[in-house]
Amino acid sequence: NYPHRFFYIKDKFNIKNIGTNHRNYNFNGTFKLPSGGRTIGDGGDVTNRLNFIPNLSGKTFLDIGSEEGYAVFNAIGKEAKFAKGLNIVEAKEYDFFPEHSRPSKMNPRNRDEIDKTQNFLSSEYRVEPSKIKFEYKNVYNLGDEQFDFVFCFGVLYHLKNPYLALENLFKVTKETLIIETQGIKNEKCLN
Repeated sequence: NYPHRFFYIKDKFNIKNIGTNHRNYNFNGTFKLPSGGRTIGDGGDVTNRLNFIPNLSGKTFLDIGSEEGYAVFNAIGKEAKFAKGLNIVEAKEYDFFPEHSRPSKMNPRNRDEIDKTQNFLSSEYRVEPSKIKFEYKNVYNLGDEQFDFVFCFGVLYHLKNPYLALENLFKVTKETLIIETQGIKNEKCLN
């Protein structure tokens, strides 16, 4: 919601088109769209994350926990020959402890909403359907397919078994694996 007095002071602002009506889609990240403007995601600006993806000319790319696929589309823009994004079915497979589930005030990550957003972004980025794929699969069951570049941002700290996830990520990586994670110091565990 806009501030309730916004329209009383609107003449003091230079109002520009911020791009597509982002409220029709379910964005986790905030990033620039090819048609102009930026998405507004509840996960914040992802520009810094995308800086970790180099030129991928002729390489394959896998994004674990891809949400709407911003890293997948970025990889294609950086000349990847093929990019895949994996998501879990969050309502069934969320792996961490209940107190760390997605807060109720954040957008739900149900499959229909993510699919709708990915379809919008495919059109927005004008990506050939044969160059990208999105699947619902978890990090414990990645299969035998291998990728030149694997991107895993913000996933491991959600998992009960991050060591198994790391083993699986290593198995599917041909050249480069980029991982971002967090840790918590729990004083109760140290006693």
